[in-house]
Amino acid sequence: RAYHLLTDNAGNHTLDVLVHEKMADGIRTYTAATYPLTVLPANQGNTITVQQISDMIYVYETVDPLNTNMFMQLKAEAPSGIESIKWLNPPMICGSSQLVDYTMQSKDRTYFTLAGSSAYRAMLAEKMQQVALQVNTHNGLSFKTDLSLNIHKDPAAFVAIDPDIAELSIIGETSKAIAINITDSGKNVMAIAAYAFPQGFEIPSTCVNLYDSFYITQKAYLLSQYITGQILPVFDSQRWLINSWPMADQSMVFRLPISANIEIATGTYDLRIITYESDGKISISKALPIHVLDNK
Repeated sequence: RAYHLLTDNAGNHTLDVLVHEKMADGIRTYTAATYPLTVLPANQGNTITVQQISDMIYVYETVDPLNTNMFMQLKAEAPSGIESIKWLNPPMICGSSQLVDYTMQSKDRTYFTLAGSSAYRAMLAEKMQQVALQVNTHNGLSFKTDLSLNIHKDPAAFVAIDPDIAELSIIGETSKAIAINITDSGKNVMAIAAYAFPQGFEIPSTCVNLYDSFYITQKAYLLSQYITGQILPVFDSQRWLINSWPMADQSMVFRLPISANIEIATGTYDLRIITYESDGKISISKALPIHVLDNK
């Protein structure tokens, strides 16, 4: 029969599972398992708290399966523990009558991530301002709450060479470090590269993505590159993924070593820095004169 807990039972206890086994010479009783049991007062069992951790959410232009910066994160707690969280107002897939795919991910049932790239693109398209959730606890309680949604399209990063540097000189096959200022709201810059372009080379205003950069960098010499993460092969296709180490802040100063290899002829070039983001966007700095000296 069920045991009805009383107010006096509140506190920490041990729950023993007893087995009564009928034997030829009588009944044998033994403990099969022991569990810790905490009984909460009735006025404490109904407290559920939900806190949104993520502030601004930036939606990337293409799917980045390894980057979770664009996902809403929240913290949910209840004395009996959180059993599940259900999204009550998911939008339709853009141009479809089907609800978006998403998962509510959690490793500890306290911190949760609402994951699904297509879901956030749909929320952005519909200009949603709230996410409605139903939080279910282990003792059978349900709690509905609305969380504000601050969602925007991820803007391109801004990159600039140290403004205190008017021009640079570098001797062939030597190197020096220069300060690079990077501002990226979405914190998804995955690589940085320095190129020496022919002096006066004009960068087309339409050069905004990775494929455009392939064209313009054919005209330039690579002086340095740095990948802010780990390159991972995708074995089922001819692609590579970058497991990016997300930027801790939206702005950072990065010291990038540059060097002129023997292929670069002595002369003056335009130094530009290019940043590459995980969704394919690129940003290009203004040109800075760089003089390559004594390169044979």
